[in-house]
Amino acid sequence: MRVRNLDITRVDGPDLSDADFDAFMALRGQFMQLRADVDPAEDRRRVEAWLRAPGCSVALGHDRAGKLQTLIEKNGRRVEFGGRSHVVWTSNHIFAAREYRKHPANTLGNFMNLGALVRRLGVRDGVSLIAALYPPSYITAIRAIPRLWIVGTGDAPPELDALAQHAAGEAFGESWLPGPRLIRMRTVPEDLVPRSAEGRALLARYETHNPSWREGYGVLVVTPLSVVNLAGIASQLALRTVTGKGR
Repeated sequence: MRVRNLDITRVDGPDLSDADFDAFMALRGQFMQLRADVDPAEDRRRVEAWLRAPGCSVALGHDRAGKLQTLIEKNGRRVEFGGRSHVVWTSNHIFAAREYRKHPANTLGNFMNLGALVRRLGVRDGVSLIAALYPPSYITAIRAIPRLWIVGTGDAPPELDALAQHAAGEAFGESWLPGPRLIRMRTVPEDLVPRSAEGRALLARYETHNPSWREGYGVLVVTPLSVVNLAGIASQLALRTVTGKGR
């Protein structure tokens, strides 16, 4: 599918090409530095294992020259919790080149991945998405998704918050820190100085739970797959597709 100069495709994680993986690592490196205590070879191995894991879905956006400009991934699993089975999706890598951050490829890629996971896992038992986010991704996500919460703040429905914390250990392993309810990342992000009052307010909300994000810690967020949330994402897709703008 071609939209505004990008060819948008989806592949199963195990089928991600070496060229696209290398291009993604270069794209990620434009925005993230590794923590001083992280071995680059080990980081590369872990990223590859995540993206190429069975069941992972990867949406890609290439420009007319074939250069990778966007990548969004999602995976999912069934989690037994509270006496029943739940479907929990995870997302850990969402990157776009600076000039493509408001491109509809980012939202279309999410919908492509969504379709792949629905076909594989269904929605009968309900679906929740958890992700580890730094402030820029959090601000972008919460502007598009009406019902998205930072885990551990007391804002999320208690049963959803508990499910997210239970699933985080399996999804993120030793990187999940249950005490502060944060995820120890392998990267250190760029600094962020929001230009709008709304952005500054969202950053302040984020920092009340995670003031140490500049040291390489991300929050865990959770959101349910719901009509309200899908409508919010779809409205952003329409805005970006028609006007090239978005929040």
